[in-house]
Amino acid sequence: MVFITLGCVSLEIHRFLGVPRWRQRLQTGMRWRQLLGILVSFLPLIILLMLPQIVLWSSGRVFSYLILFKSMLDITIGLTLCAVLGFINGITRTLALWRQLCWRIAPAAALNLHDI
Repeated sequence: MVFITLGCVSLEIHRFLGVPRWRQRLQTGMRWRQLLGILVSFLPLIILLMLPQIVLWSSGRVFSYLILFKSMLDITIGLTLCAVLGFINGITRTLALWRQLCWRIAPAAALNLHDI
């Protein structure tokens, strides 16, 4: 499980460091691929939030987040790390996409985004 966690964390860090390249490709790339990349960033967070439901589907037993955290410590810590990094990555890419869309609609209004 440690290798999966390290792999996921290193992948999220690699994706976060690749945001400047992603911004350059944002102008010429296809929108559905960019949105799919943003949604993939939020996938560990979705899995973490649905963990009790996934356990219910697979075992037929209901557990709270606290019990799951105590019983599956390595899985919850790994998912939490990946979820936090994926959330930061997804928000960064969402803001970059939103800024680019605002720039296409009204370039003067997009300049005001730097003042925030």
